[in-house]
Amino acid sequence: MAVSLPAHALGMLGGGDSKIMAVAVGWLGFRTGVEAIGIGLVLGAVLALGKMLCKGSMVGRFIHFFAYIRRVIQEKKAAAYYDAARDGRDCVIPLGACICAGILIRGMGL
Repeated sequence: MAVSLPAHALGMLGGGDSKIMAVAVGWLGFRTGVEAIGIGLVLGAVLALGKMLCKGSMVGRFIHFFAYIRRVIQEKKAAAYYDAARDGRDCVIPLGACICAGILIRGMGL
């Protein structure tokens, strides 16, 4: 849980996602839990990529991401990445569902 809290504080990860990750590690053990989370994050990345391709927003999202990285480096201060008023809900993916799928895949030994 402590590992995911900085990502949650910056608006990159939801609180529920952090809790699911903590449960995965507690239930499956450290190594298998981390593997399950990794699988879930890869599934989330594929889902996000597909969503950006379908909506035609890939270039805009990457421009926003690199501008965020540049701002953090220049100001030497991390700020919230996601702002609902600015970004809307179009860029949000159900990461918790992807992590649960990773838990099922890894937990069942697939």
